[in-house]
Order: sequence, then C-alpha cells, then structure tokens
Amino acid sequence: MLDRAVRMPRLLGPRLFPDLLSNDPRKGLRRWVDTNLFVPTWSDNRRGVLLEMHHDGTVVTAVDLSRNALPADRPQVELPVISWVLISAVFETVALAHEHRQVLHSEAPMDLQAVVQTRATDTRFTPVVLDFGRPEVSERARQPSALQPTFGELPPFADDQALVATGRELTEGLLHQFGLDMPD
Repeated sequence: MLDRAVRMPRLLGPRLFPDLLSNDPRKGLRRWVDTNLFVPTWSDNRRGVLLEMHHDGTVVTAVDLSRNALPADRPQVELPVISWVLISAVFETVALAHEHRQVLHSEAPMDLQAVVQTRATDTRFTPVVLDFGRPEVSERARQPSALQPTFGELPPFADDQALVATGRELTEGLLHQFGLDMPD
C-alpha cells in the first residue's frame, strides 16, 4: 500500500515512508502498524516514523522532524523543524489516507488534521529550510513555542489534483505559522 500511496509529485526531497518503513504493516489491535521506532537497529541512524492504519479509516503518522536537521559544523538549535521533511510527511500522509480509504471501499469525505507537537514546554520550534541546496536556519522566520493544528477535507472521489490541493492546504497552514511560504 505504501508504494501505491506515494504517487503524488514530491515538492522537495526524497520519499519518506517507503525508504524508512518495511512496507509490511503488522496487524495490531484493530489497526495495522508499521514503524522503525521500536527496532533499535533501524532507529539508530534513520528518521523515526510511525504509521497506523485503523479499521475505521483513521490514518495516523508520526515523523521525527528534527533528526539530522543541520550539518555538524553548523550551530545547533534546540528544536529544529525540517521544512522539506514536514512537506513530504504531510503529502505522503494525504496520499496514504486516500489509498487506505479506497481499500476500505469508503465513499465518504475524509477530515484531515496536521499537527506538529513536542513534549518540551519552554522551547521554540525553529524552521530549517534549504538555502541554495544547503540546510540553514531561517533567520527571518518566526519561532513559535506552539503550533496550531491545520484542517482540511479530502473529497470522496479525489483525483490527483484534489490530493495535491489538500496536501498543500495542510502544509501551508503549518508553514505560515513560521512565516514561511510553500516552495514552488
């Protein structure tokens, strides 16, 4: 299902889910789960990803947006958010939710929500962007201590354009809280 779900055009960076997950979701309690977070040999050098597909059509993804955000020779920040990983994660989640809905033969619209959270209470999110192909802290961006969730709706019979529009709407809602625009 992961291979079918990532047909949407990538805006930046490589695909996340097929490269980081085994594409072999294990059946859990009323859901299917695929993750690299709980396997120590996988999570040491790779970005952490958790994917859950529930029997009721709910799709939950969690992605580590801070891992290896900046090269070692750059000053490190407390809570970096890699913008191109955020963009890819949102777009791939939209595509996966659409594929999961088709597998379940659901013809209802789907409500979507994108959230960026942390347990830390006194740190600020710092956006990391590509500057001439190199990761850099965005100097002119806001650094909020909390981000509001963004919401979207996926129509029942969504085509590729509707998937891209929904992914863009959710991503822009998160990026605008940093004062950043979607790359073209």
